[in-house]
Amino acid sequence: MADKVIAADTEAWVLIPAVEVLGDPQSIGVAGSFKIGVLTAAAVNEYLSIVDRSSAGYTGAGGNITLSVKDDSKLAQSSSETDGDKAINASGNSVVPTSQNYDAKLTIFRDKLSAATDSNYNLANDNIRARGVRYIAFRRIGFAYNSAALAGQKYNAFYVQTDHPIDMYGDGNNQTIEVSLVTKSISVEDAILL
Repeated sequence: MADKVIAADTEAWVLIPAVEVLGDPQSIGVAGSFKIGVLTAAAVNEYLSIVDRSSAGYTGAGGNITLSVKDDSKLAQSSSETDGDKAINASGNSVVPTSQNYDAKLTIFRDKLSAATDSNYNLANDNIRARGVRYIAFRRIGFAYNSAALAGQKYNAFYVQTDHPIDMYGDGNNQTIEVSLVTKSISVEDAILL
């Protein structure tokens, strides 16, 4: 079966550089700094429009990696941790959700021309190659990867940190890089862009 990217006509995956302020991840950019649950369309569009190294505003951190993401990648909510402990006087069985969990594992295609400035593969590689970089991993479904973000659109966002990327060499297959993003237990689902 041939390797393929995710459905770019109905989905966008964007890495937005982030910093943690008093425990809240916030976007970093010219448009300002916004908490993960109250991102603005302007903050997202700043990085949505960066699709390769030659894009205006490219700094080496952040960008629209949709065209590089292999369709076996995961960026979605999963089951939360739970706490089944109860007080001595509690009755019945109760389980309380605690930490939010989500899957954040990417497989990125590699470009055979690593110096190419017009390659989305190289843009994605630039963003994940260093360990410890923090991002808000933004995912929007229902719109093409290159259509502008608008106020009122729903999005999912996950606070992540890059880990060591692993080069994958399949016999006769495309070269890819696999990275399991370190999840930071902070995410929003079905948030609304401002």
